[in-house]
Amino acid sequence: MLLKKNLYEKKIMKAIIKTQEDERYEIGGELHDNVCQVLAVSQLSLGMLKDSIEPSKMPLFDQCRNYLSLVLVEIRNLSHRLAPAFFDDSGLEEAINKLFETFNFAEKFEIRHYFDEKINSHEINLEIQLNLYRILQEQLRNIQKYSKASVIEFDVLINNNKLKMRVSDNGIGFNVNTAKDGIGLANMKRRTELFSGKFAIESSPGNGCSISVEIPLQETK
Repeated sequence: MLLKKNLYEKKIMKAIIKTQEDERYEIGGELHDNVCQVLAVSQLSLGMLKDSIEPSKMPLFDQCRNYLSLVLVEIRNLSHRLAPAFFDDSGLEEAINKLFETFNFAEKFEIRHYFDEKINSHEINLEIQLNLYRILQEQLRNIQKYSKASVIEFDVLINNNKLKMRVSDNGIGFNVNTAKDGIGLANMKRRTELFSGKFAIESSPGNGCSISVEIPLQETK
């Protein structure tokens, strides 16, 4: 009876997450295909006015054009975060690389990452890929917001028919016992357990933080 209940709860949670992801993808697509197009046309139209602008007004003109360029970049980055690249024809590795690029655009962090080549040749459930991406995305937000770290280490590999991902930083760390009920950590744990996986976190004040995800691939056959 308990097993049946757990399976039912997993099924419901997967349906909820799928609905959320479909909505994110739709919003991301609208931002990329429609809003970005409007802004790009506005940028071109503004450029056509350049010769008619009085010299004294040129600083304001340049400022407006720079703001439009900045908004275009920000919206493209946002659309990619909402709708990861592997929704299209590319894979998990490319999506993760793009995530790191947008996350570290100011080069604030030294990022050391390893991506197991076996993953590209292994048939991995798209849902698992998406949830790994969301877990990494959530942890990068935590690092950016709280850690005061300068180095991030990331690796993902296949070992003993298990997909393993680790994200660690050299930041200020925290007391795991007082933070275990945080929404972000709970979401990462829940996403992992949807696929009969194990989520672990190690941290203490002054010693950075490390999260690990382990998902058995045989569960997806």
